[in-house]
Amino acid sequence: MIPKPGSALRMISGRLLSAVIPTAGTSFAMSDGAMSAMLLGALAAELEEGVARRLEDGEAMLALLGRGEQSGHIDLPPRLSPEPASMRLADVNAWHDELTAELIVLHERVEVSRDSALNEAIWEYLEATARRHSLPL
Repeated sequence: MIPKPGSALRMISGRLLSAVIPTAGTSFAMSDGAMSAMLLGALAAELEEGVARRLEDGEAMLALLGRGEQSGHIDLPPRLSPEPASMRLADVNAWHDELTAELIVLHERVEVSRDSALNEAIWEYLEATARRHSLPL
């Protein structure tokens, strides 16, 4: 059997909502159980889609960083990889963090130089990534 952690977390969340919470003795216990069930659902979604979201972010950040390098706002370090070391979540997170750090440097320089087109593109990316990473609560 192939383990499916997202399905397992959703099942546990459902059991909390249908069997455990209704028997809780206090409103605090009911509310705490409901919050735990919602967090389990969010974790399930992250397990199933987190790598894909970070890869999508990475592609967008690489494009913005490329524009920043072409316009002379930033020199990208040679160690910056166009892809994560592997598809393991830890490696994808490390790659995403590295790109994010470079994007922060670029954004600061773009704001100082008043490059409105690139600044707007960076803000559009930030808004899109916030929507992609919002928790399904």
